[in-house]
Amino acid sequence: MCAVRYRSKYTDGFVEEGVQKGLREGLFQVLELRGVVLSVEERRRVEECRSPEEIKRWYARAVTASTAEELFQD
Repeated sequence: MCAVRYRSKYTDGFVEEGVQKGLREGLFQVLELRGVVLSVEERRRVEECRSPEEIKRWYARAVTASTAEELFQD
């Protein structure tokens, strides 16, 4: 049996939002495990980010970052 998946811009927006939320939660977990503490402003910056590419970039840096400054360096 083949399942039909309904797609629209409306539903795709919710899927994208869920993906971003999962990336942010994973990022916060990696930072916590590594002992990297974010300020309220830095945490808000991550929570308000709507760019999956940016979140993925931070996630990759979180693996080796020892400070929040390293995470957000440009």
